[in-house]
Amino acid sequence: MRNLTQLGRALSAAALAASLGACSDFIDNVPGNENVVQNASVSQLLTSVQLRTWLFNEGHVARATSVWLNQLSGIDRQFSSLDQYVYSEDEFDNEMSGLYAGSGLQDLRLARAKADSQNLTATSAVLKIHEAFLFGMAASMWGDLPYSQAGGGAVAPESPVDAQEAVYASVQTLLDQAITTLSAAPSASDLALLGDRDQSFAGNTAAWRRVAQSLKARYYMHWVEAQGAGGAAATAANTACAGNCLTKALAAAQAGINSAAGDWNSVHTGASTEQNWWYQFSNERSGYMAAGRLMVDSLKARGDGRLTVYFAGTPASITGSKPGENNGAASTLNLDAGGIAAADAGIALVTCAETQFIIAEAQYRLGAAPATIYTALNAGVACEQARHGTSAIAAVPALTGAALFHEIMMQKYFAQFLNMDAMNDYKRTCQPNVAAAVKVGSPVQNDPIPSRLLYGQSERQANSDNLSAPGTGNNGIRNRNDPISCASVTGLAGA
Repeated sequence: MRNLTQLGRALSAAALAASLGACSDFIDNVPGNENVVQNASVSQLLTSVQLRTWLFNEGHVARATSVWLNQLSGIDRQFSSLDQYVYSEDEFDNEMSGLYAGSGLQDLRLARAKADSQNLTATSAVLKIHEAFLFGMAASMWGDLPYSQAGGGAVAPESPVDAQEAVYASVQTLLDQAITTLSAAPSASDLALLGDRDQSFAGNTAAWRRVAQSLKARYYMHWVEAQGAGGAAATAANTACAGNCLTKALAAAQAGINSAAGDWNSVHTGASTEQNWWYQFSNERSGYMAAGRLMVDSLKARGDGRLTVYFAGTPASITGSKPGENNGAASTLNLDAGGIAAADAGIALVTCAETQFIIAEAQYRLGAAPATIYTALNAGVACEQARHGTSAIAAVPALTGAALFHEIMMQKYFAQFLNMDAMNDYKRTCQPNVAAAVKVGSPVQNDPIPSRLLYGQSERQANSDNLSAPGTGNNGIRNRNDPISCASVTGLAGA
């Protein structure tokens, strides 16, 4: 494993961040951290950016959305409220502000400018991929955001809000630029810097190109629902995709990650300063979260070996909690060696399995033959087997029609465990049908499942000219890429 000493001090501070849920912008407050000053080097800034990307991927947005989809469940304190879809605009306050200050867009823009001035083109391309991940995913959760004219400190009152589709179009451009740059041989200076500081791929430009293509495919799929809905939603989708979202998603995914070895994962070790944030949170806030009944029962019904990778216990002993049930006896995440949330476990950002399931969904929607779809579907399962080191993943049954589509989305639901993008799959497809599967009879207080995150309170107040109050303007209940409520969709399969 590459040297992680340059990450240790900031990761140590992250232990506190993880323990507090929605918490302070910790990277800016690490004593002696030179990453936030203008004379920081490109390599120092790259380290800071990687930490921000990993923290966003492993942080409170991922925890909350996993609960809302009943992959996990909320048992105590604020998570018992999240388990009933109850939250306020301060819930994700620091998650939103962290996109901008310090190691967010501020450092990204500074690092890219410095890399470009030093002809570190491959490094600049890697930074563009990190920026595309952060702001593509942020736009998927919040919708309209300050982006094109933001970049310094927290969201400034003078920073105008970009439409959700404009943010997507911008990050697609970043990804295109990165792919083009990374298609050429990197310079010796790029190789030296990335070999030392790129914790994910050590400067493997081919791996980064595939990650960028998979991200492009993910973001095109985010607009399929809107494009199919017609009207203003389709107009926005045309801007976001610059064409047919489905066909572009398929083409990008086919050039994307094609083996588990190419998965984009965070990098952690068992050292107390370098553990992943799921592990840290589970230890510091034991009893707040547990297994979700839908995930547990669905895996059990298939005899799927991921059950004991995901949760602690034996197959017979593992149980989950339904939304609103607050079952304190439900099983916990597997924090042991080999478990999904072990201290040294890398947490996936974008994977081979996701990429193959995008191919399968796009082919299904485009009317491909079942045999063609099954090739991608089975390839996704093979990616999961390789990722988790187990062959005990149930074979995909022979299905057609709506049952085949449901199977594609269930396989992706399993594979995207702990990944916030599972929320985008649910919003687009209304699969799996959480209500039909486990929610009937549960004391859920605030149906339906939230469709978007509220702007952080401090960010909205700081940018009151451009960010609206909850329930109004661009802080309404739905984003433009999700015009159809799952509550209005009937006839869906359960688990």
